[in-house]
Amino acid sequence: MFNGLKTEPTLILESVAEGDIFNLNFGYWGLNWATYRYKSPIPMLPWREVLFDFAKERAWQWQAQRQSDNSQGNSAEKFDKVLGNEAVNSFLHNLEIIDNERMCEAMGIDPTDSPRPYSIHKKDHEKFQQFIGICHCLIAGLLADEYFFLHVSSDVRQRPPLPQLLPDLLQDMPSE
Repeated sequence: MFNGLKTEPTLILESVAEGDIFNLNFGYWGLNWATYRYKSPIPMLPWREVLFDFAKERAWQWQAQRQSDNSQGNSAEKFDKVLGNEAVNSFLHNLEIIDNERMCEAMGIDPTDSPRPYSIHKKDHEKFQQFIGICHCLIAGLLADEYFFLHVSSDVRQRPPLPQLLPDLLQDMPSE
């Protein structure tokens, strides 16, 4: 591919999930480069763990909302009834797994060594997809900024836009 396109600046993003591991790689070259650059900025990402983190985040949010509603004088049963038994049981199940992980960590045991059958919701998958999309945008943005900063003549060069775009790009990602 490089030999056929080396006269054009090109970026190729490659996402590969093999088993429990996700790799994000890129191939990149500028105008008439002698060779291409191939890197793995996100190698060996345990994608299931990231998915579990999204499930944990949703469980913590539910728990906080439930406690807030309870502190305002409403009953937990009434709050739970709105979501239904299946959703409530899913949140409680995930909170129980989180507690088990904390106990493992307190005992010096790696929690990933024990089974953790998190209840994963469609929203968790959507958050993971959004996360991977943001990773793609960050890599593409960094390389586009690099290209226009280093390889475009100074009379048409502009400020790299990625620094201004980062806050909006990252606003929906969990903080942990």
